[in-house]
Amino acid sequence: MKIRKQSLHTKIVFWSTSVVGIILLVFSIESILLIRNKLRKDIDRRLASETEEIIHTFDFIDGKIQIIHPFEWEEPHHTSEEDAVYILYTDIQKIELGRSKNYIGKTSPLSTFNYDSLNTRFDTQLIDEQNIRFSIMPIRLAGKHRGWAITGMTFESLNHVQSVIIGVYAVIFPLAMIIAFLGSSVIARKAMAPVLDISETVRNIHARNLDKTLPELETKDEIAHLADTINDLLERLRKSFKTIRQFTANASHELKIPLSIVQAELEQYQKSNPTSMDKPSLERTKIELNRMAKLIDDLSTLAKADTHQIILSKKAVWLNDIIHDEIERYRHTANQKNICLKPIDLPSVSIQADAHWMQVLVSNILDNGIKFSPRNSTVTVQIIEENNRYFHLVFSDEGPGILEHEVELITQRFYRSEPANKIAGSGLGLSIVQWVAEAHGGKLRFENNIDKGLTVTASIPV
Repeated sequence: MKIRKQSLHTKIVFWSTSVVGIILLVFSIESILLIRNKLRKDIDRRLASETEEIIHTFDFIDGKIQIIHPFEWEEPHHTSEEDAVYILYTDIQKIELGRSKNYIGKTSPLSTFNYDSLNTRFDTQLIDEQNIRFSIMPIRLAGKHRGWAITGMTFESLNHVQSVIIGVYAVIFPLAMIIAFLGSSVIARKAMAPVLDISETVRNIHARNLDKTLPELETKDEIAHLADTINDLLERLRKSFKTIRQFTANASHELKIPLSIVQAELEQYQKSNPTSMDKPSLERTKIELNRMAKLIDDLSTLAKADTHQIILSKKAVWLNDIIHDEIERYRHTANQKNICLKPIDLPSVSIQADAHWMQVLVSNILDNGIKFSPRNSTVTVQIIEENNRYFHLVFSDEGPGILEHEVELITQRFYRSEPANKIAGSGLGLSIVQWVAEAHGGKLRFENNIDKGLTVTASIPV
């Protein structure tokens, strides 16, 4: 199973939300622990204060600890379970002498405490399935240690406050995560917007519009640095392409002259010495010279197109007439392979176009169709109108067609498919056809026929 790669936007949202979630979780746990510790200290302070008040109700009379102020013992929190503060007190031998009314009937914890005759101690005990916090404070009366006063409280208040806090966090945490997700998504989208703009602009830059550059950003951040770097790269590419195109244009121009001279001299020599040269060799030489001339001519055309030296001269052009003329021009070539050039439904169609380049478009497609079609086959041509928007010039042959992956490659310069390697050609014809179609605002499409052969469609705007 192929795992889909996450986009940078998704990664930013995921990681930022995760960091916020971790921070909130740590903060929640830490705050709960701090609040719990604070409440426990508050309980200890209250127990110590209650114990001191209880000790003030004692006196040492007749060798015994006796209660001289009983009103303290009758307060509600010493007699009921509501906000209860339990009281026990012992003598010096740790024998219980009395307890508050609300602790009557409960288990005595006296045997489990660690007593200190000088300092107050705190201890937590499980009494009758209830955690109770105790304060054990020494009783000093008449200048001597007489026993211990013990007060206790449950953790109900602490647990209640803790439950409330956890409940609040249980509501706040999901809301905070949703807000963090939405916020990080908006921030990531805004942060990534310039990157997406750069990506889209660069995607639309190709060899024919290298003069296009990215807008300069005023943010002066990393994205602006990236845009500047890409602009520098485009500038270097522009200079390199310009040099290559200029070289191609100059080379093709310079080669035309000596090649024309060689052709003329060869023909003149053949006329003046008809029997002195081997005829097959002469014919092969002439074929190769013609092929070189065609290659140079095509290179010159593409070089001029790349450098915008070709200016289309658009006027009313009859597509049906151009197709008929080119069919007649290629009739002899097609007859040599017994190929039928068959026009189908060619209505009288007039468009605004450059007649010469439309002729080149039709000529190159017909030439390819004849080259790749087997003997005794048919090449059909038709014009189809689409909603007063396009005229589709459809050429179908019965050749080998092309492989699926070659659809994107077939118009690349010098690209030749496997069947094409056995047939003479330069690999530039369809590149020129594509340029002509696009220069007229149209497009080129290739599609294998259901049974055999290839259909080439040149769509030209009305």
